[in-house]
Amino acid sequence: MAILGIGVGLFVALRMEQRYTDHEPKWETSMRVAFDPQSIFPDRDLLYILILGTDYNYTNRDIMYTKNSRSDTMILARLDLRNKKLRLLSIPRDTRVQIPGDGNDRINSAYAIGGPHLSETVVQNLIQIPIDYYVRIKEEGLKHLVDAIGGIDVDVEKNMDYDDRWGNLHIHLKKGFQHLNGEKSAEYSRFRHDETGDYGRIERQQKVVKAIQKRFTDPAVLADIPKIVQVAKDNVETDLKFTQLFALASIFKSTRIASVQTFTLPTIPKDYLEGRYWVSYVDLDPGQAQKTLGEFTLPEPTASSNANPSLLRVEVLNGSGIPGKAQEVAERLRNKGFLVARVGNADRFDYTETEIVDHTGQGEGESVAKVLQRGSTLSVPQDPRQVDITVIVGRDE
Repeated sequence: MAILGIGVGLFVALRMEQRYTDHEPKWETSMRVAFDPQSIFPDRDLLYILILGTDYNYTNRDIMYTKNSRSDTMILARLDLRNKKLRLLSIPRDTRVQIPGDGNDRINSAYAIGGPHLSETVVQNLIQIPIDYYVRIKEEGLKHLVDAIGGIDVDVEKNMDYDDRWGNLHIHLKKGFQHLNGEKSAEYSRFRHDETGDYGRIERQQKVVKAIQKRFTDPAVLADIPKIVQVAKDNVETDLKFTQLFALASIFKSTRIASVQTFTLPTIPKDYLEGRYWVSYVDLDPGQAQKTLGEFTLPEPTASSNANPSLLRVEVLNGSGIPGKAQEVAERLRNKGFLVARVGNADRFDYTETEIVDHTGQGEGESVAKVLQRGSTLSVPQDPRQVDITVIVGRDE
């Protein structure tokens, strides 16, 4: 459900812009400035936004309360500002992680313990991708939004029946193509009580999002934008500024639904003995998770480049002795679309100048040198750690 923050929020912001610029010409100049990604997101080609869908708890009298609510859905959005491409990575809610200050737990517990910022930290530690912003969607947000746009068309793939009185979850859907209102859309998105578990639920969420995006092409829906905007305001929390939302709306206004790539972080089930009890989690699949992350972060090929730098695996090593320097350089490379496979320390800390080591033998290190504004690279045989480029950060950075 939380994916609606990016998938729908940006489209809503775009339609707001069109409505106001059509009727209030004085806004037009300022809106054009807001839509310029170079002015709103200077020196950024990529953004990573964590989208959280939070649930509620209920008393035995069916009264809703929000204390210690968990993130029912967790999705990382990769926004390529230069190529106007959007990718979405779903993270299974039962993934076992180390939560700072609280020990091992499921990843959806991070929100209950420390809110969106702790969730950002935990995800960053898990997949080694820096997160720029977050969007949180309240549990009722999907229902209200779908009702505001008049429902959505979904092909329900099977009969679904499940009741959970404690979680106030009651799902009763019949197989077949049908028009779902807000309540039924939420039921469809939350169902995970079959052999596919959380993975099936993630696929259903992705179907719902595309159905909602399709509704935004209907003129009848666009005629009721004020109502939809109010729903977004009541159900969305984010640290993105208003002008940033407008800028993103402008950038992605022509993005087709079919072009949005969706991924799910591969995991494997595993039980752990905690005290006297066995607890079921899922762990990252060591081989498949790295492959998926590589595809998720793979930059788009550009017509102006002779080679695709996205195919290069880069490691960044701190040789300056200055804490945090390697992370800074790694983030600069990630923002330009490079796959940073590793960040660590060099063999020593007295490097005065940054060195770029090319293991490919084909001059591929020049693309990294260009980003870091370095004049040359050093070519050496293939690194045993199987990276293509090694950057040793010196004190000149």
